[in-house]
Amino acid sequence: MLTVNVLGPVLRSNAPLVDEALQSLGDGANAVKLMSVQATAELMMASPEAILIQILERRGLTEGFLAYLRGHGLALLDQDHLLPAAAVADPEFLPFGVVEQDGFDMGLMAKFILRAKAFRCRILLDGDTIGSGALISPRLVLTAAHVVEGVDAARRLEVLGDNGRRYLARVAFSSPCHPDEHLGQLPPAAEADAFADVALLRLTHPLGRKLAAIDLPDTATDWQGTRNLILVHFPKGEDRGGSLGRVVRRGPQDSRLQHDIRSEGGSSGGPGFDTAFSFVGLHQGRLANGQTRRLVPYDRFASNADFRALVADDRALRGLWSLDDTPDGHLILGRDAFFDAITAMVGGQAPMARGLWIRRSDPTTVTGLGFSHQMLTAFLRAVAAKVDLHRVATEQMDRDLVAKVHGVIFGDAGLAAVDARPGVRADETTFTASDEDRVRSLLTGVERRAVERGREQWIYFDNPPEGLSQAAQFQLEHLVRGIMGRSPLRIILAGYETYGLVGTRYDRLDDALVPGARPGLVIETLRGVSERDVAQTVTEMVRALRIDWGDDVILREVARALRGLTLVGGLIPPALLGEVASRLTAEIRASVPQ
Repeated sequence: MLTVNVLGPVLRSNAPLVDEALQSLGDGANAVKLMSVQATAELMMASPEAILIQILERRGLTEGFLAYLRGHGLALLDQDHLLPAAAVADPEFLPFGVVEQDGFDMGLMAKFILRAKAFRCRILLDGDTIGSGALISPRLVLTAAHVVEGVDAARRLEVLGDNGRRYLARVAFSSPCHPDEHLGQLPPAAEADAFADVALLRLTHPLGRKLAAIDLPDTATDWQGTRNLILVHFPKGEDRGGSLGRVVRRGPQDSRLQHDIRSEGGSSGGPGFDTAFSFVGLHQGRLANGQTRRLVPYDRFASNADFRALVADDRALRGLWSLDDTPDGHLILGRDAFFDAITAMVGGQAPMARGLWIRRSDPTTVTGLGFSHQMLTAFLRAVAAKVDLHRVATEQMDRDLVAKVHGVIFGDAGLAAVDARPGVRADETTFTASDEDRVRSLLTGVERRAVERGREQWIYFDNPPEGLSQAAQFQLEHLVRGIMGRSPLRIILAGYETYGLVGTRYDRLDDALVPGARPGLVIETLRGVSERDVAQTVTEMVRALRIDWGDDVILREVARALRGLTLVGGLIPPALLGEVASRLTAEIRASVPQ
C-alpha cells in the first residue's frame, strides 16, 4: 500500500520523475500535474503526498504510477525489492555440468528486477492468461509463437502490462512452432530456423516507451557450457517473481537450449537472461522426458530479416504524430521544423543550435505555444533524452527573472547563489552590470548541475501574456546571451516576437550545421498547415498503428477532413487545426480494431 511515509521522501528528492510519471497517466482534462497537487495541498493545509495518494486511488491510477517509477529504476513498495524466488528443479534432469562462473551481481540484480517487472507482461486470450511475454520496443511484445497459435479475429488477444491495464494486441510476426515440438521432440536441424517458435505482438499503445523494454543484444550468443539463468515468467498466470536455474549451451548448432527451471502453463514465451542480464532466449516447454525444459535461443531468430525490420521500424522515432502515440492523444500537425531541431540538439548533430525560438506569424493568437511544451516533454520522454527540462512561466509583474529561474531549477534554497559578486552589486554599479553578473553566477550553477547529473539542462520560457517588464526583459537578454556560450545548456523560447533577444538566428536548421556556424537559436515559425503536412501526420499514424491504408486512402481521408473548411493561401489556419484533428481521429478510431 502506498503511504505518505513512502511517497513523501520521493516527492522531495525526485519531483521531476514523479511529475513525468503523472504526465504519463493522461493528458488534457485527465492530466494530473504535480504543480496542481502542490497548490491543492497548500490550499487544504495538507501534505502534497497525502493529496496525491488520494487522487491516484480515486482515479485508479496507483498501479500505473508505481509501474512507471519501477520502469525508471525507482521502487516505492517493499515487495518491489524482492529477489526472484529460487526455482525448485525436478529431481531428475539431463546432466548440465558445473557452472564455472560467478553468480548474479546483487546490485545489478536489484536494478534488473525493477526493469523486469516493468517490461514483463501476460498474454491473454478472451481474458485468460495463455502465456508470458516481454516488451522489446514501444509497441512490440515478444512471446512464443505456439502461445498465439490458431488465434483468429473472433478471439480477443490482449497484453496485460505491469501497470494493471489490458491492451489490445495482434500478431505482427510469427515463426511457427515445428509440429514435432508439440510432441516434445526437437525440430529437425535443417528446419530449426524456419520454425523458431517466436512471435511479435503489436499494441496500439506505446507501452514499452512508457514502462520499459528489453535491450536485445547486438551480437549473437557465443559462450558454451553451463551458465546461471533467470527466467521472467508467469507460471499458471501467477506472479511468483523470477526463477533461478541453469542453462546449457553446447554451441551454435543447438536449435534449443536446455534449462532446469520449473515451469508450468503460462510460462511459455517468458524471456531468460544470463548473469550479465543479457537476453538468452524464450522459454518454450518441456522435452519428451518431462524433466528438462527448453529455451528457443535468441540467435535462432535474431537475424530474421522480417523480425529485425519490424523491431527497427517500431523503435525509429522521427517525430510524434500525437502526444501519446495513440488516436486518443492530441494530433500534431505541421511541426516538422520543431522536431528536426529538437532531434538534432538531442542527438548532438547541431552543437551550434543552442536552442529553439518558436515564433507566431500572427502574435495575436496563442495557438501552438502551450502545446509546444507538451510536445517537447513527450518527445524527450519518448527518446529517453538525457535532458532535464525546466519550465519558466513569465508575466508582466516579474521584476527578478534571475531569481525566478533559479527557483524553478534549484528550488527556493540558496538564492544567495544568484547574488552579484562584491563590486558589481546593485548598490555598487549599474543594474545592467549587476544583473549580468547575477546571470553569470546562475548559469555557472546550472552548468555545474548539468555536468554532475550527466544531463543537459534545457530552460523553456513560456510567452508572457501581457509582455515583460523592462527589468525582466533585460535579464532575459542576459540569460539568452549567457546560454549561447555554455554547451550543456539549451533555451526554448515560446513567443516573444516583439523582442530582439539574440543576434544569431537560423531560419533553417541546415544553416546551423555548416562549418563556421556560430551559437544561435533555430527559428520555428507557427503558421498555417498544408494539406501535405496533414497527409504526413496521417501516414505516420497509420504506419505506427499498422492500419492498411495506401496513399490513395490517406489522401482521400485528408480531403474529407478538410472538406468545407476555408483555407488561407492554400494553408489551414491555426484556429481550424483542432477541427481537422477531430475529424481525422474519428476516422482512425473507426479503422483500429477494438
